[in-house]
Formats: sequence, structure tokens, C-alpha cells
Amino acid sequence: MKVSKFLDSGGWQNESLLAQRILSLAILLQGIGLFIIFFRMHHTHFGNYMFSALEIEDAKAVTIESITISIYMGLCILNMLYRRVWILIPIIIYIFIEAWSGYSQGGYHFSELTLGAHALRYFTPLALAIFVFPTVKIFKNINRITAAVWVLRIGIATVFITHGIECLKQNPIFIDLIIGGTNNILDFRPTEATAIQLMQLIGWIDIMAACLLLLKPLKGILAWTFFWGFITALSRMTSLGEGAYTEVLLRASHILAPVILYILIYNPVWVKKLSHRFRLNRITSNSNL
Repeated sequence: MKVSKFLDSGGWQNESLLAQRILSLAILLQGIGLFIIFFRMHHTHFGNYMFSALEIEDAKAVTIESITISIYMGLCILNMLYRRVWILIPIIIYIFIEAWSGYSQGGYHFSELTLGAHALRYFTPLALAIFVFPTVKIFKNINRITAAVWVLRIGIATVFITHGIECLKQNPIFIDLIIGGTNNILDFRPTEATAIQLMQLIGWIDIMAACLLLLKPLKGILAWTFFWGFITALSRMTSLGEGAYTEVLLRASHILAPVILYILIYNPVWVKKLSHRFRLNRITSNSNL
């Protein structure tokens, strides 16, 4: 059955609710990651921008960022309980400003690609906002699932294309991840030349996967984007150590977005079974009250 037919069919309440919960989880996990990074290092891209570009005193910039990131974290938690547009909009704005600050301020390799590399971080709450946006006349005839699916497809593709370009241009951070991860896991240290050759292959595969995802999100493509998103996120810990778990949390949407797409597009049987079991448990619990 064609994907378009799945998207246009009815009976998607279970899949939609599960997708919204996973989207909320991704938002929360990346929020926790950024929150911990700030209070561990006392700066993020936004803080650096305030200090360097806006020339705000360091102590004052830290205070401002402490307040804003605490509000952001609070909204991420609140979003797990009450999914509302007024909660998601400031989350989207904050994450985009964080990415834009890195792009604008620079100071690290390929900073000009930051908005693309971070695309899923702000596209994920945008996809959720599409689901919970109030029904108004202008959006009445828009299929929310179709719109959310396209947002996630574009977000994943943007990240893969951006990382593909970084691989082809030999990002030294990626070289270190390959060498460090291989050495720590396999007890084998590849040469820099070998890592660069591998990156060339990875770069073209990333770009090809992104194009295929945009053309038609087949199960195999979704499986690959999930697998590679998981591997690349986890590579921060395998290369840099357990303390880099915050970097994995920041990339939660890289892992979960393909899962959400699979649920929304292919309507798997296990989702129906899970939802049915949840409803039975809820009915049983209510009857015992």
C-alpha cells in the first residue's frame, strides 16, 4: 500500500497520540542535555553570543542564561504533561536562537552549518506544534499527520545532508570520533588517512539517504536513519567517554524522529496492540476506583 494512502486514511488517533508522546520525550531529553551542559560549563552558544557579540559582562550573561535556560527546561517538562502551542513556541524559539548564535558567533569548525546540523532540534517541537495547534479556518483542510511527517522528513534530511557535507570536507571533529571510537571499542587505532577515506564514503551515504528519504520514506531508509542516528549520537560517548552522555541527549531527536515517521507512515500492528492494552489497563484501573 502506498505511503500517501496511509497518510490520507482515517483511524490515526492511536498513532498520533503515541507520536506526540515520543516527540515530547525527544524535546525533554535534548532539553535535559542542554540544561546539564550549561550548568556544567556555564555557557552555551547563546551565552557566548551575549558575551562576545553583545558585549554583556560575563557574570551578567551567565545570570541571564541561567534564567532563560531554566525557563526553557521548565517548559520542556511542562510539555510532557500538557502539550500546548503556547508551551512549544518559546521552546522552538529558544532552540533556534541557540543554533543561530552558534552560526553567527562561530569559533568552531563548520559553524556556518550549525543551523542545518541542529535542524531536528527545532523541527521536532515544530512537528509537535502542528499536532496540537488549535483548529482554525486557515488550517481546517490541512492533514496534520501529513504536515508533521514532512517536517520530520525535511528535518532528518537536512541533518544528514549537513553532516554529509562536513564529512566530505573532512571535519576534524568527525575524524576524532572515528579514531577515538574505533580505538576504544575495537582496541584498534585507524590512521587519520583511513578515517578520512571512511568519512568520504559516509558523507556520500548520508547525502544519498537524505535524498531517498525526501523522495519516498521506505522502511529500509527509515531503519538506516534510525540506526545511523543512534550510532553517531552514541559515538560521542564511545570516543569522548561516559561524560559525553549530554551530547547523546542533545541528539535524542536524531534517534527518535525516524521511529516517529515509521509509526505515522506505516501504522504498525504493535502500535494498535500497545494502545489496546493501554486502554484495557486504564479501564481496569478506573473500575477499581
